[in-house]
Amino acid sequence: MKVSFFLGIGLTLCLYCLLGERPLPPDQLMTYLQTPEHGLRKSRQVGPLRVDLQYQPTAMVIANELRQKQIERSQFETRAQQLEGLQYYRLRLSVDEVGSDITTYELRDAQEEQERLYYYSFKMRDDIRLVDGGDTLAPVLYHFERSYDLAAHRTFVLAFECPPSKSTTTKTFILEPEYFLTGAIKLKIKAEDIQNIPTLKLL
Repeated sequence: MKVSFFLGIGLTLCLYCLLGERPLPPDQLMTYLQTPEHGLRKSRQVGPLRVDLQYQPTAMVIANELRQKQIERSQFETRAQQLEGLQYYRLRLSVDEVGSDITTYELRDAQEEQERLYYYSFKMRDDIRLVDGGDTLAPVLYHFERSYDLAAHRTFVLAFECPPSKSTTTKTFILEPEYFLTGAIKLKIKAEDIQNIPTLKLL
């Protein structure tokens, strides 16, 4: 029984090794990237605030945009050139109060709600930094997705410049938001997890 148990573990590890070496179709790549165990999606709860950060390699950005089961190489390469020079992230913020979100949590009046919406739409970008190797970067792309559904989280699309060095380094995302007395919240994406990202299967 012990032999079969360890044999099963060995086969599973081999499958994971093979998975990292072969190109994956869009749906499988998306699943891989969004699985926290692979280190590219990080979450942290600080008081009532939950922070969820997704590192988005170029292949994920394109797969999200196209929403296709198969992607042609020429189509991918054209879009990849347009995205070159930036690194992309998806940030989701939520609170642990049912029926509330970051724009309405412990809200005092309508004026404060408008102030919060303005803060999340524009000013929060000043409270975000990415430490990439020896560089501290501010977002060059910042977009707050206004949500009119009942989703508890609010989503931000972020992009930072890629440092001049072509080598992959560990990245530390830093957020220090207003309205929540959290201090600086730090989430780390390790270099080895980025290097282990499978490639996207193309036609």
